[in-house]
Amino acid sequence: MRTADERRADREQRRARRRLDRALAFNQCVICSYDLTTGEGARGCHYYGCPYLPDLLDVFCPRCNFNFFQREGDANCGDPPRCTFARNEAPVRVDTMARWLERHGRTRTE
Repeated sequence: MRTADERRADREQRRARRRLDRALAFNQCVICSYDLTTGEGARGCHYYGCPYLPDLLDVFCPRCNFNFFQREGDANCGDPPRCTFARNEAPVRVDTMARWLERHGRTRTE
Protein backbone atom coordinates (compact mmCIF):
# COMPACT_ATOMS: atom_id res chain seq x y z
CA MET A 1 0.00 0.00 0.00
CA ARG A 2 1.23 3.48 -0.87
CA THR A 3 1.92 6.05 1.81
CA ALA A 4 0.28 9.44 1.99
CA ASP A 5 3.58 11.07 1.00
CA GLU A 6 3.81 8.89 -2.14
CA ARG A 7 0.24 9.72 -3.13
CA ARG A 8 0.88 13.43 -2.55
CA ALA A 9 4.08 13.27 -4.65
CA ASP A 10 2.14 11.54 -7.45
CA ARG A 11 -0.55 14.24 -7.37
CA GLU A 12 2.08 16.97 -7.52
CA GLN A 13 3.78 15.28 -10.48
CA ARG A 14 0.45 15.01 -12.34
CA ARG A 15 -0.27 18.70 -11.67
CA ALA A 16 3.19 19.68 -12.89
CA ARG A 17 2.72 17.61 -16.08
CA ARG A 18 -0.69 19.22 -16.75
CA ARG A 19 0.79 22.67 -16.13
CA LEU A 20 3.64 21.94 -18.56
CA ASP A 21 1.21 20.56 -21.16
CA ARG A 22 -0.93 23.71 -20.92
CA ALA A 23 2.15 25.90 -21.27
CA LEU A 24 3.43 23.97 -24.28
CA ALA A 25 -0.04 24.13 -25.91
CA PHE A 26 -0.24 27.95 -25.70
CA ASN A 27 -0.41 29.59 -29.14
CA GLN A 28 -2.16 32.91 -29.30
CA CYS A 29 -2.67 35.97 -27.13
CA VAL A 30 -6.37 36.44 -26.44
CA ILE A 31 -6.13 40.23 -26.56
CA CYS A 32 -3.95 41.22 -29.50
CA SER A 33 -4.42 38.12 -31.70
CA TYR A 34 -0.66 37.70 -32.12
CA ASP A 35 0.10 34.04 -32.73
CA LEU A 36 3.39 33.27 -31.01
CA THR A 37 3.73 29.96 -32.86
CA THR A 38 3.64 31.46 -36.35
CA GLY A 39 4.71 35.04 -35.63
CA GLU A 40 1.61 36.33 -37.41
CA GLY A 41 -0.98 38.85 -36.35
CA ALA A 42 -0.95 42.22 -34.66
CA ARG A 43 1.33 42.20 -31.64
CA GLY A 44 0.37 44.41 -28.72
CA CYS A 45 3.24 43.49 -26.42
CA HIS A 46 6.85 42.32 -26.47
CA TYR A 47 7.42 38.80 -27.83
CA TYR A 48 7.82 37.14 -24.43
CA GLY A 49 6.04 39.81 -22.40
CA CYS A 50 2.47 38.79 -23.22
CA PRO A 51 0.35 39.04 -20.06
CA TYR A 52 -1.49 35.86 -21.10
CA LEU A 53 1.57 33.65 -21.33
CA PRO A 54 1.33 30.71 -18.95
CA ASP A 55 3.61 31.13 -15.91
CA LEU A 56 6.02 28.49 -17.18
CA LEU A 57 6.65 30.56 -20.32
CA ASP A 58 7.12 33.87 -18.48
CA VAL A 59 10.89 34.34 -18.54
CA PHE A 60 10.97 37.82 -16.96
CA CYS A 61 12.07 38.43 -13.38
CA PRO A 62 9.05 39.68 -11.41
CA ARG A 63 11.21 42.20 -9.50
CA CYS A 64 13.47 43.81 -12.11
CA ASN A 65 11.99 42.55 -15.41
CA PHE A 66 15.29 40.96 -16.50
CA ASN A 67 14.67 38.67 -19.49
CA PHE A 68 16.35 35.38 -18.61
CA PHE A 69 15.59 33.82 -21.98
CA GLN A 70 17.36 36.46 -24.02
CA ARG A 71 19.69 37.46 -21.14
CA GLU A 72 18.72 41.12 -21.57
CA GLY A 73 18.00 43.83 -19.09
CA ASP A 74 19.49 45.24 -15.94
CA ALA A 75 19.26 42.69 -13.14
CA ASN A 76 19.05 44.37 -9.75
CA CYS A 77 20.65 41.41 -8.00
CA GLY A 78 23.96 41.49 -9.87
CA ASP A 79 25.65 40.22 -12.98
CA PRO A 80 24.99 37.37 -13.34
CA PRO A 81 21.60 37.52 -11.60
CA ARG A 82 21.58 35.65 -8.28
CA CYS A 83 18.17 36.29 -6.75
CA THR A 84 15.85 33.48 -5.67
CA PHE A 85 13.95 33.70 -8.97
CA ALA A 86 17.23 33.40 -10.92
CA ARG A 87 18.23 30.30 -8.97
CA ASN A 88 14.89 28.49 -8.69
CA GLU A 89 12.39 29.61 -11.32
CA ALA A 90 14.32 31.04 -14.26
CA PRO A 91 16.13 27.83 -15.33
CA VAL A 92 12.86 25.88 -15.48
CA ARG A 93 11.06 28.64 -17.37
CA VAL A 94 13.89 29.17 -19.85
CA ASP A 95 13.98 25.42 -20.51
CA THR A 96 10.21 25.36 -20.99
CA MET A 97 10.34 28.33 -23.37
CA ALA A 98 13.10 26.65 -25.40
CA ARG A 99 11.04 23.44 -25.58
CA TRP A 100 7.96 25.44 -26.59
CA LEU A 101 9.85 27.19 -29.39
CA GLU A 102 11.36 23.90 -30.56
CA ARG A 103 7.94 22.25 -30.55
CA HIS A 104 6.64 25.00 -32.83
CA GLY A 105 9.66 25.05 -35.14
CA ARG A 106 10.95 28.41 -33.99
CA THR A 107 14.31 29.52 -32.74
CA ARG A 108 15.50 31.68 -29.88
CA THR A 109 16.27 34.63 -32.14
CA GLU A 110 12.93 34.90 -33.96
